[in-house]
Amino acid sequence: MDKIKKIFNILKNDYSLRVFVIAIFSLLSTIILSIFNLAFGIIHGTSWNIAISFYYLTLVAFRVYIFIFESRMRFKDEKYKEKRRMKNYIVYGIFLLILDITLIWPISLIQLGKKGIYINNIYTIIFAAYTFYRLGLAIYNLIKTKKGNYNLSVRLLRILSFSTVLVSIMNLQSMLILSFGSYDKDMMILTTVDSLAIWCLLIGISIYTYRKGIKLKNEEEMNEIEDIISHGPNK
Repeated sequence: MDKIKKIFNILKNDYSLRVFVIAIFSLLSTIILSIFNLAFGIIHGTSWNIAISFYYLTLVAFRVYIFIFESRMRFKDEKYKEKRRMKNYIVYGIFLLILDITLIWPISLIQLGKKGIYINNIYTIIFAAYTFYRLGLAIYNLIKTKKGNYNLSVRLLRILSFSTVLVSIMNLQSMLILSFGSYDKDMMILTTVDSLAIWCLLIGISIYTYRKGIKLKNEEEMNEIEDIISHGPNK
């Protein structure tokens, strides 16, 4: 009991550690979600589920990459870690762009009206409530990490969480139509516009992250040059 209490206090007081622990659970849920959608799509012959599963599988690869990158530096001091994160941030931007590209297929299926099969109304309502709860939480955490003095990986994980919620909103839109509405011409136009708007926002986030990665990489290289000029090359 004392050990559990000690762990709880550590997580309570260390926000960065808490973010990574939550990210581990997010990784596990993403793995389950990707397998579920892939299996569901193959069994029921729904292209939408197969298409969105590729997005989730790419997201799994991204999160695994972040964890591997951080685990390799776990015994290094924080200054060294942040230098490595600055140099590596550009890779995060590229990963986000790859995630955006994987969404082209499911968005195309929305335009064609191929969005899956009917889902129980109760499940759709629960998913809607959970999605908007996640959206509010993601926005709060994004603002908190932007204002606070947190490392780059923590900020990246918060950006990633916000991006995945936007994809969930895109998915929710399709579920709501399948459960409560009819997919006529006007609805097809509306869902296409909404999906493209969300995708453009995701592209904007990815480009912003990529450009910030370039800026951070250049800043770190300049700092290294200035350090060499001031103290001489390391022998």
